[in-house]
Amino acid sequence: MPRQIVTIANEPAVLGRTALANDGTTGTATAAAAKASLDLDNGQSASGVAVGVDGSVYVSDTDNHRVVRITADGRLFHVAGSSAGVPGTASDNIAATGALLNDPRGLAIDGGGNLFIADFANNRVRRVDAVTGIISTVAGGGASINDNVLATTATLFSPVSIAINGGGELFIQNSGATDNIRKVAANGVITTLVTMANCSTNNVRASSLGTTQIAIDPQGRLLFAASVNNAGGCPLGVISTIAGTKGIAATLATRGDGGTATAALFGEPGFLA
Repeated sequence: MPRQIVTIANEPAVLGRTALANDGTTGTATAAAAKASLDLDNGQSASGVAVGVDGSVYVSDTDNHRVVRITADGRLFHVAGSSAGVPGTASDNIAATGALLNDPRGLAIDGGGNLFIADFANNRVRRVDAVTGIISTVAGGGASINDNVLATTATLFSPVSIAINGGGELFIQNSGATDNIRKVAANGVITTLVTMANCSTNNVRASSLGTTQIAIDPQGRLLFAASVNNAGGCPLGVISTIAGTKGIAATLATRGDGGTATAALFGEPGFLA
């Protein structure tokens, strides 16, 4: 039987901000997700999507400066950020529904159901505890640009995408001038994993890292989409291309269906799962 595709949120495709009940309530005042209005990244696309352990879908309602949750039965809840669509600086150790975010982007969920948010314009990564709903900063907000320091003392630069592996290691893709990928170990110490320099020596120009997405595959490899060079893939410790051809963009006639992945052509790949 052919698979069917359905819209689970923002079906009218009209930008806006539907008032929502806070997560954890019964949801009687919460909008049906498919009919609700969201204001995604400049009205173009969802810049952050993650699936929870219960099958709920979390979405960064970016231009409303909040994160929402879509339940399996189609209800929509306010999870974190402003209920009024107002951006603000980071506020920690309070209920996430009362905190402020500023342009939230990438999302990730760990094995315990804790939600991680790339708080893009606040230059932080935030964590919403799955049990208490309390929000805290796990990376960024500090002044250090060095490695091997606590992540909360480090400076991040417009984190756009995040991923977390089975060992609790958090990966952060900075954008803008830095264009690097950093790792926060389970003990909270941050290091730089991928930079413009070490990508360039492995046939991937790291200036293409900005504004793309990262993900962890089942083998624990860190993957990234290199949109300018139309290729990507970074097994931890060794950088290699797993799909796409460096520097050549696809057309409908040349995309390479049916061939090997490394011989295929992509047109600025941007999202991974």
